[in-house]
Amino acid sequence: MVLDLQRCLRRGEQPDTDMVTLLHAAAELGQEDATAGEASVSLAALATALAGDKETTQTGLEWLCDRAAAALETLCGIAPADWDLLPPLQQTQHQQLALLPQPHESASGTLLESPTRPQTAALADISLYLQDLRSPFNVGSIIRSAAAFGCRELYLSPGCSNEQHPRCLRAAMGAHHMLEITRISLSELRERQPESTVVALETGGTPISEFVFPRQGVLVLGNEELGIDSSTLAAPDAHRVSIPCYGAKATLNVGVAAGIALSWWRAR
Repeated sequence: MVLDLQRCLRRGEQPDTDMVTLLHAAAELGQEDATAGEASVSLAALATALAGDKETTQTGLEWLCDRAAAALETLCGIAPADWDLLPPLQQTQHQQLALLPQPHESASGTLLESPTRPQTAALADISLYLQDLRSPFNVGSIIRSAAAFGCRELYLSPGCSNEQHPRCLRAAMGAHHMLEITRISLSELRERQPESTVVALETGGTPISEFVFPRQGVLVLGNEELGIDSSTLAAPDAHRVSIPCYGAKATLNVGVAAGIALSWWRAR
């Protein structure tokens, strides 16, 4: 039902009343189930907006729909975007052993071995914030790039994909042990790091080659489809920076964009 609503919104169509009624009914059923808290709240917010909240924009509806879908997937134990990912390349057992760190047992289960963290001074004051990324593969890819470019910390929004998902761990290649990973809201992060400049990687901003990167800052990366939340972009202390595209495609995969941005920041 939520997926049908997403398709409807993308076509610029208004959902029919039956769909709104079903959303309200699903939200009410969720209130009776203690395990469905986040999904129930998300469905109720979406149904209320569709029923006539004139202050909710089309983009706002798409955000509410995306968050409701993610909450339902989490409730059902489905990893978002798994079906969009190609299976990993077939490798021999020896190749896999050569590439992956050996696991060990801990109190919380099987973890990848923690290599010695390199001392990197060049990017000691750069952090990343991932806002509602749905693909565990993208999260893992960014974790790996963050470790490669010496970032000190990586933050995940409450709605971001699980950093312990197998696809995330595979893409990170053990890099999640090389930096601090914390799940936190962006407002809380700003309170924790009031001196850090917020650099939002989004279309329509200053070309990355012209932007003067600060010595200390937080690079914000947004949702694969919807980008960075409008309230984040509208904040007076946020700097919107863009990576120009010159071909037929106007956007980049968020993991690729993160690597490019960190490379530019490192070079400055």
